[in-house]
Amino acid sequence: MNATTGASLDYALSWRVRGRQPGAHRSASSGRGGRFVDCVPFERNPDPRRIDLRQSLRDPWQRLYVRQFEDRVLLRVQLLVDGSASMAQADVAGPVADLCEAVTAAARQLGDHCGLVVASNRLRFERRAARSALPIGAARRALQAHGPEGRGIDALHEAATRLSGRRLVLLVSDFAFDAARIERLFSALSAHDVVPIVAGAAEPDPLPRWGLAQMLDRETGQRRLLWLRPKLIAAWQAQREARRQALDAICARSGRRAWHLGDRFDASALSAHLLSP
Repeated sequence: MNATTGASLDYALSWRVRGRQPGAHRSASSGRGGRFVDCVPFERNPDPRRIDLRQSLRDPWQRLYVRQFEDRVLLRVQLLVDGSASMAQADVAGPVADLCEAVTAAARQLGDHCGLVVASNRLRFERRAARSALPIGAARRALQAHGPEGRGIDALHEAATRLSGRRLVLLVSDFAFDAARIERLFSALSAHDVVPIVAGAAEPDPLPRWGLAQMLDRETGQRRLLWLRPKLIAAWQAQREARRQALDAICARSGRRAWHLGDRFDASALSAHLLSP
């Protein structure tokens, strides 16, 4: 449940989960129990314990049929949060924390395992999705204790390479780094269902065309005094647009569109995005 919107977060999968632990998601393999699906020819699922004599006797070609069931298993959900200094503008203690808390609450409700990694050029916090979902408030406390710091995402990439099996991965970042690094990170997550979540405002506040302004260097977290002029602002806008297009292209290849978090988390909007094809 999200305090700001009063809506619950829902997530669904277009793929079947591999695993044996009971849960809420469709299994990749047919089980011995669970929900009855249909009857299939014996050669497709050669299990003599599930032979359906009634269906077999109806077949004019005298083929044997077996009953097929669909098990429900749990899912491992992983939150990967960019903890570099550039995320300071995304307010990780606010909208990002609301997002992480909503995801962990949804995982608890479904009985799924949910983990959290916060990393930049070094690992800041890690809780693997091995036993259960994070306790209530744990994600918010972790993000508050390990605020934006450091340059680069080397440790975030390293954490991505260690994820085993197939998971639902929510990758939270402002993606304020070059396309080669974004491509490398998505490549490390190619075995998973990745949902890119762009932290921070979709559009920055408008800048004056001329004059002195104190600007924040997103990667170092330091402020600099700059003389603004139309040529410099146009260059920034072109750079931002090129980065957006590069991210969209990488997301399209991964099979999921990016979702913009904005300055206020909306659980209903994210649910609609997760449930959309």
